[in-house]
Amino acid sequence: MNRFATIILLTLFSLIVPQQAVAASKITTGSTCKKVNQQVIYKNRIYTCIKLGKKLYWDNGRSYVLNPTPTASAIVSASPTPAQAISPKPTTQPTPIPSKSVPLLRNSDFTFISGKLKVVWSGLDTSQQQLTNVRKVNVSVFDLQSEQSLAGGVWRVACYIAPAPGSFCEISLPPRDHALKISVSYLNGGDSDWSSTYRVKANPVVSTPPTDVVAGWG
Repeated sequence: MNRFATIILLTLFSLIVPQQAVAASKITTGSTCKKVNQQVIYKNRIYTCIKLGKKLYWDNGRSYVLNPTPTASAIVSASPTPAQAISPKPTTQPTPIPSKSVPLLRNSDFTFISGKLKVVWSGLDTSQQQLTNVRKVNVSVFDLQSEQSLAGGVWRVACYIAPAPGSFCEISLPPRDHALKISVSYLNGGDSDWSSTYRVKANPVVSTPPTDVVAGWG
């Protein structure tokens, strides 16, 4: 009698579970599979291998219930849960790194007359390209007569220039020779390398001759 009941149960089980379904050790929804429409049984659920785009994934699975009574019909879930598309992870945009271009400083960008230094910002780097993302321009000077050498002395920031090309700063300095260089500070942090260093010669005041010059006098 027990043997006859076992045969009946096995027959019902084979009718309820799809024949292509096989037992699996572990299945996770969304993990990759190898063959489309392949079915496996794991923890009282039947999982189907589906194709999303160019890859194969296990779907959410559907449950099944086996009634051991020979006269009862098997109960299977009405319809499988629609497969959910697996959204790719959003890509993280790298944080912009400020340019480390060397700012351009030329002889024509500064004048030093009667102890007053004027420095004009060209807005360019040494490759003649426009520098962007600039917060301010740093102007540093070195007194060549009060210090013995550039290596042993102390540079000091004389003034700051606004980032717009054509902006300038003026500062009063002792009427003697100085060394001059500039750098830029960026809006998102960090400073550029220093520009070339120039020797700034102190020029005397250029006098304007009177308008009533006596004939014969230069």
